[in-house]
Amino acid sequence: MAHPLVVLSDTRSITSTSTVVVDYGTGGPFLCRSGLWVGVETLFTRTVLLSYEHEPEDLYVGWALNGSIVSSPGFPPTIFPPGAAAPGAPDVLYMTPVNDLYHRISFTSTAGMDEECVYAQVLYSTFQDIAQGKPVHYGPALSVCLAGKEIAWPADKLAEERECLEHWRKILHRVAGPKHVNPGDPVEDWLARVRGDAAVRMRGLARAIEAGGDESLAEAARTELRSLFRRVRLDGRIAGLAAARTRDASRAKRGKK
Repeated sequence: MAHPLVVLSDTRSITSTSTVVVDYGTGGPFLCRSGLWVGVETLFTRTVLLSYEHEPEDLYVGWALNGSIVSSPGFPPTIFPPGAAAPGAPDVLYMTPVNDLYHRISFTSTAGMDEECVYAQVLYSTFQDIAQGKPVHYGPALSVCLAGKEIAWPADKLAEERECLEHWRKILHRVAGPKHVNPGDPVEDWLARVRGDAAVRMRGLARAIEAGGDESLAEAARTELRSLFRRVRLDGRIAGLAAARTRDASRAKRGKK
C-alpha cells in the first residue's frame, strides 16, 4: 500500500508578545552569546493536522506516537478536548479522531513551550484483519516538531553570533577535519544549539589547544573536542531530519492546492 500521510493544515495563534531581557553572561551560557540581549518574545499555540489519505480503500486507522500506541485500528480511544499529552512530548496535546475522522490526528503546542517533537506512525487494519485477530499493519510516519514561543533579537546581536559561529566552524574543520562534515550540513545551526556545560568545556578546550606549549594537554583537548563535535553533529542531524520531514510534508500539501 502506498497511501500518503500528509499535513492538511499548519496554523498558529498568537497569545501574547512582550519584551524579554536575557543576560547570557550568567546562568546557562551559549557558545556564541554573551552579555545582555533585549528582544521581543511572542508566545503562541501551533496546531498541525495530519491525515492518512487511504481512500478509496476501506481501512480502520490508528496511531502510534513516539513508539506508544495511542489509538488501535477499530478500537479508538475516547479523548476529550483540548486533547491528551503526547507520549514523550508532554507539552504537545494530540486529538484523534478529528471531526469524527479516525485517519486524522492533530497536534497542538502549549504557549511558551520549548520545541518538542512527536514521531507519528500510522497503524491500519482491514475488517478481515480485525475479525481474524491479525496484528495491525504499520503505515507511513512523520515527525512533527512544535514550539510555543519565538524571540526576535536585534540584527547586530545576531550578526555577532553568526561571526562567532563561523569562527567555531573553522575550529571544527581544523580539529575534527572536513571528513566529519558533509557538504551542505548546517554546521552553524548545530553549534548554535550548544549551551551550558558543553559550551563551557568547548571554550576551555579550544583555548588549551590554541595556547600551545603543553603538547600532551593540547592532544588530550583535541581528542575531547572531537568527541564533543561528534555529539553536536549527531544531535543536529537528528533535529534537522525531524524538522525537514515536517517541512517537506507541509510543502507537498500546499502544492496540491
